[in-house]
Amino acid sequence: RKKYTVTTGKADPAQQALLVSGTIKEEFYESKKGIRTDIKEYYFIPGEEGLKDHKLEGQYFIKLWEGKIPKDEVKRYSGKKVLIKAFFKRGLWDATDEQHASRLGDYVAILEIAAQ
Repeated sequence: RKKYTVTTGKADPAQQALLVSGTIKEEFYESKKGIRTDIKEYYFIPGEEGLKDHKLEGQYFIKLWEGKIPKDEVKRYSGKKVLIKAFFKRGLWDATDEQHASRLGDYVAILEIAAQ
């Protein structure tokens, strides 16, 4: 079972980034109380090869501030098949430390993105 790790700042260039194809999905944020907001969030859904070759699962929250791709560019690829160079991690989504409320889970920090 994967452990949660607290990650802060930018993705570590010493780690090995993966090249993975998949789809970008856009969703409205929904609070724990079930209240839908106007805030849009982005998720990466790996394709078959990513699931098999890299043992990836389901979908990954796109943690924009830890990657190198601006929100406008991610938004431009929403609903499209893409090839990304990225780090896949497990940790805090919304905060940089455990002192603040945050969701925990699998996420991706995208370094490069291109349409397929």
